Amino acid sequence: DNRSVGGVIYIPSMGILLKNEGPNLPTMIRLNGGWQKVSIVPRHLSQAMVCYDNQFYKMGEKASSIYERLTHEAFTTRITGSAVADAALIATGRISARIWNNTVSYDIAAGIAVVLGAGGKVTGFDGEKIDVMEPKVLMSSDESLHSSLLALISSK
Repeated sequence: DNRSVGGVIYIPSMGILLKNEGPNLPTMIRLNGGWQKVSIVPRHLSQAMVCYDNQFYKMGEKASSIYERLTHEAFTTRITGSAVADAALIATGRISARIWNNTVSYDIAAGIAVVLGAGGKVTGFDGEKIDVMEPKVLMSSDESLHSSLLALISSK
């Protein structure tokens, strides 16, 4: 059904190895030879670091408009270019959210499970549940921030 049922993210340069072994199971990080549960860090949009898609050319003016509004509302923004790294950073509480204007399944499949297992929220741009084939994806640390970002995305 194109649903993410689990995921592993390994980023050696950051010392991050995360796993989520299934729906309703916690996301775990490998630390000091053992596994520890990770969880998101809730933040208000005015205190949040939000990463944004680097594929502006795929959405044109709408992507630029969303990003411009985001820069005025969020504490800070980054355009990192690494979808999987951003998902790992949301799950470990290092960033607050990531917005993709046009992504592909291999960029988000593991990240969906990892973020959800850490207590985060993942939907499409209209707040709908998604599968791994959805190109417009919003991952965030908590429901309140997610709602703020959905409102920002949908405003003109």
